[in-house]
Amino acid sequence: MKTKQTKLVAMVLALVVLHLFSISAKSQDEPRIPISSVPIKITSPGSYYLTGDLTLTVPDQNAIEVDVNNVTIDLMGFNLTGPGSGSGRGIDLGMRSNVEIRNGTVYNFGGEGIYSSQFFDIETFDSFFGDGHRVIDVRAVANHGGGIVLNGWNHLARGCLALKNRIYGIYMGGAAKAMCNIANYNWMGGLVVGPGSTVLENTVSGNGFDGIVIWCGCTAVNNTASFNVGCGIWMSAGCNVTGNTTAFNSRGICAAADYVGNLIRSNVANDNSECNICVEGKSNSIEQNLVTGSKQGIFFGPDSERNLYANNRALGSNTESDYGGNTVDQIDGGGNL
Repeated sequence: MKTKQTKLVAMVLALVVLHLFSISAKSQDEPRIPISSVPIKITSPGSYYLTGDLTLTVPDQNAIEVDVNNVTIDLMGFNLTGPGSGSGRGIDLGMRSNVEIRNGTVYNFGGEGIYSSQFFDIETFDSFFGDGHRVIDVRAVANHGGGIVLNGWNHLARGCLALKNRIYGIYMGGAAKAMCNIANYNWMGGLVVGPGSTVLENTVSGNGFDGIVIWCGCTAVNNTASFNVGCGIWMSAGCNVTGNTTAFNSRGICAAADYVGNLIRSNVANDNSECNICVEGKSNSIEQNLVTGSKQGIFFGPDSERNLYANNRALGSNTESDYGGNTVDQIDGGGNL
């Protein structure tokens, strides 16, 4: 009898020890730090999370200020809400690096919803900035600055919604990747990226200026831009713009003046009020696009030259021409209908 009791006690003790060891191991794996009130300044690297909906009441103060590199902030599906006035931001990253923000809403701040800064010394020509930020599954809504503004380089925005912000919806510096985001009804523009960036499968609609703006050496593939006041997609130089849909913008796809060497291929541009594809620069290639129902189908600006256009389908221009403007100084590669 005593032997059975001894074995039972030993088994119970072993289970207790195993349970305590498991709890200890889990706590050592990820010692997450709660954020239960704002404003707060983060000064130690680590993983932080919101414990509930939080509201900032001080107009000119940042709700969360990150003062160190290598931080993760999980909004846990909660709302980080601002006072709707002043200059305070939702999450200010300064010039720090490697910060990830995910899964929640940043709403109604007087400044930007999420912001990282950059400093340029005009005397030494040195530039200082943070890099490597990731913003994933975040809703940036009705902020008086931009929704998500990440100066610097090497940032990622994925699965985010930027809606009704008073400047840009999403703005990122060079070598960035914007993937599967929605940027709608922002006052100044939808989605802007710097040189060498990739813009993939985003939806931009109803923005107060251009829908998507890409600078030198960017790739924009399979995006949808509609009902924007300016261009659906605007590019500078050396960009690959393929497989996009633009409709009901002022201009569908715009290759800007004084820039060269863009590839505009296999896009659908429909019912953009001024022109479906507008080429102002030089040495661009416009191939295999379908353009329908605009005042101008493919329009070449007065100073454009040496642009190749081939195998396009320009059909049903409303009032002027399928191929218009300065077509004399261009290269007709054939196959255009």
